[in-house]
Amino acid sequence: MQELIKDLLLQRKEELEELIGRVQAKEGRYPEGRLKICRSKGRTQYYLRKKRNDIQGKYIPASNKALAKDIAQRDYEQALKKAAEQELKSIAAYLEKKPSSTPEDIYYLLSAGRKELIEPIIIPDEIFVSNWEAVPYEKKGFPEDFPDYYTAKQERVRSKSEILIADSLSRLEIPYRYEYPLCLDGKMIHPDFMILDVPRRKEILWEHLGMMDSPEYVENSLFRIADYERNGYTIGQNLILTWETSRMPLSTLKIKDTIYRYLL
Repeated sequence: MQELIKDLLLQRKEELEELIGRVQAKEGRYPEGRLKICRSKGRTQYYLRKKRNDIQGKYIPASNKALAKDIAQRDYEQALKKAAEQELKSIAAYLEKKPSSTPEDIYYLLSAGRKELIEPIIIPDEIFVSNWEAVPYEKKGFPEDFPDYYTAKQERVRSKSEILIADSLSRLEIPYRYEYPLCLDGKMIHPDFMILDVPRRKEILWEHLGMMDSPEYVENSLFRIADYERNGYTIGQNLILTWETSRMPLSTLKIKDTIYRYLL
């Protein structure tokens, strides 16, 4: 858990540093002075205050509203930069003095004998994964005379590409369910793979679109994707898509890249 927290903080650190860099690149382009905003007779009026003791300021006519926009944008970006810098300091302080363990780690640090006596409040990963994988379900059936495709775990799937995906997930010890039934808009569907993101305790669907040179298949796939999006599944977050045609088969390199990009 500590490593996950560290990775997330380092990712956030990069995002904040990139944001600060964008703001700094624009510094010096904006006019000086402070903006005063008033409401008069139902209208918003802007005034430029060049000195701190200038309470009223100089009225900015509508024809020069760009001046008010520039000052407001400058102030917004400086506030953004200040907040980002404060957050960076907090991240640096945490990384420097991070605790040796988190509540999620405590169970793992116990001896085997003590673990037998404990009912963990926070379920350890191996127990959570075991319970998740043990959920019984009925898979989608296969038509008669359908080709036999089996993974390394002797699980029957529908294509050679699904063998590659399943075996890649297994090698990297990423838990998955094949064609686990899912109800969308009152109808039962069977996504190719339902994957468990263990550190985040989050389920992710992986659909492989294997016949993209068929117009009818493409249309049906688009309807399926629309169903997913309507039910809270977002591509790149909790929905992964891969595809192939007869001339562009799914490669092991693409599978590896997809796994490392979205699941590791």
